[in-house]
Amino acid sequence: MSVGQSTVPGQEGETGAASPPDGGRSRVVDLAYPVGWTLAAIGVLHVAWNIELEAVVSPGVRALFSLVVLAALGSIAATWTTRGRAARVNHFVLLGLWALAFAAASYVAARNAGGMTDELALNQRGAELLLQGVNPYGHALIGGYSPLPLIPGDMTPLIGGGRVSELSYPALSFLTIVPARLLGFGFWSGAVTDIVAWIVTVCLMFWLLPRRVRWASLVLGAAPAFLALDSGGTTDFVFVPLLVVAAWRWDRFADPREKSPARWIGPIAMGLAMSVKQTPWLVLPFLALGPASYLRDITQPLSSLVYPDGVGLVSFVVPGHLVSHYGLLRYVSLLVLLVLLAVTFAAYPRVKRALFLFASIGLFFATRSFASYLEILLPPLLVSACTVAVVEQGFAPATRRVARLVALAGAALAALIVLLALALPAPLSLEVQKVRVNRATNHVYSLVVRVANKTGSEQHPYFAVSREDSVPITEGWRPDGPVALAPHATRTVTLTAPSVEAMPDSSESLTVVAFTQSPEAASLSAPAGEAARRFALTLTMSPYAVPTPVPRGRSITVLVRIRHSDGKPYPISNVAVTLKPGPISGGKKAPPVTINSGPAGRQATALTGSQGVARFSVSSVGVEAQDVLLHATIHTGHGWSNPTSELLVPFQ
Repeated sequence: MSVGQSTVPGQEGETGAASPPDGGRSRVVDLAYPVGWTLAAIGVLHVAWNIELEAVVSPGVRALFSLVVLAALGSIAATWTTRGRAARVNHFVLLGLWALAFAAASYVAARNAGGMTDELALNQRGAELLLQGVNPYGHALIGGYSPLPLIPGDMTPLIGGGRVSELSYPALSFLTIVPARLLGFGFWSGAVTDIVAWIVTVCLMFWLLPRRVRWASLVLGAAPAFLALDSGGTTDFVFVPLLVVAAWRWDRFADPREKSPARWIGPIAMGLAMSVKQTPWLVLPFLALGPASYLRDITQPLSSLVYPDGVGLVSFVVPGHLVSHYGLLRYVSLLVLLVLLAVTFAAYPRVKRALFLFASIGLFFATRSFASYLEILLPPLLVSACTVAVVEQGFAPATRRVARLVALAGAALAALIVLLALALPAPLSLEVQKVRVNRATNHVYSLVVRVANKTGSEQHPYFAVSREDSVPITEGWRPDGPVALAPHATRTVTLTAPSVEAMPDSSESLTVVAFTQSPEAASLSAPAGEAARRFALTLTMSPYAVPTPVPRGRSITVLVRIRHSDGKPYPISNVAVTLKPGPISGGKKAPPVTINSGPAGRQATALTGSQGVARFSVSSVGVEAQDVLLHATIHTGHGWSNPTSELLVPFQ
């Protein structure tokens, strides 16, 4: 039996659970096969459910959802009742159902999102310029009056100002979008390219994996992470099918005994995959037209001008602030890759199947390490692990000994650098002294920060704000003039938000971040949560609802309580609270109700007591039943926003 084929009983006949058990172990193996295909069908159901969630009002899409669900349920039944050719047909039908459901769910999700990431926008704009006969490299493709709908919050900011607006990837990243543009997909060309690339990836996994584990391709293809990535728009999906081909039997390259395309196709597929990300392949025409701009553009993601961000060790920089000198993480990442390379030489038979994962492990320690870096390598890892040959003998003993020494030394040095990064203090000390809030929008538009240079060299910090929402670090905030801090000097700086998108909500906890280049570090202020949240109070009314009408002549007591934005009571006294009655229809006619024995239809004001509660007595003086909307507000003048609360009271 050739390498890559399963020796599990029942493989040859695709029999599933019907194989006779010959003991507890084989019984588990026999069940694993239909259970795997059942999980694959459940994955198809999950993808179909995303169609229904994204397009509940479209009859055609709902019909497609019902069809896929019914067929997937039938596939589960067939998994446990068919064998041989019928079982194989069922598996291909399930693959087709997944492709149909995934294409529909991803396309509908992309259209509902209405926008795109700057990564996809750059590549799509590059394809458009190419079709116009313009070299995409060296041109600002997004920002300004770009036809692509990107707001500053969707663009990658740079330390020192500005945002990434030029192509940052090699040519295949946008060349693959050209066919979709030519086919007339227009604005959705990039999204369609991603969807097709992922469907091709799963189909390749389905075809290249051993029959016994083909179901894993559908389980992986239906994972929510890939559906979210595909509808969000990334370049990675373009190179994944190429990496899958490169991973298939990659150890059979140039083997004269190998008769399949694995003998020659791996290096070609790997080269094409690398031409999507930071590799000068298929870009000779562009090099001839502008090599300097090309090299500058494709190395930008690796430069120190991009914000540190990700889920790896860099997550301890912002907002954790356990690591200030994030520049040291580059050396850690290189050392980890060196250690993994040494481990490969020292234990090749044991680690051979996991080699495609080693790059992700190294990137975990880089200054930009996103979850997609790990997720996107799972398909080639699965294909590689299931199709490479088992080896019993590794490298020569002398080579293994040297490799072990290199691995130990590299690991020790990497650990030492991590400890150094943890121990070194931040070069600057930041203290937020004042938070200024726009009363109309409840957004923080300006900050007054005291900055102290703790180093022995002059520093030119670049300021940004870290906040709690989906854009953790904003673009740079403008200081009131050039900031050049002499050694051990202190200065108070007023920072102004560069755009509305960069303004945190007044209810958010915010942190000021100052980036320096020498040393390459990030200095953070203490969270200004209390400073910000004191501007963002809320009001609650008690009772929270009045289910039965209040009889004419009787009064109801309404308590208005001041709370922090997190819901905790704010015990502050002598704050004026206004309660105003109004008709539920929103008209101008004042309803005939009195508040605190005042004139009918007029608002009343009461002061809060020691617990932050204002008390009102409301009664009706009208002769007709009506619903009255009570509107409570706080008088401005305390430096707060304008919290409100409403209560609907029916009167007989």
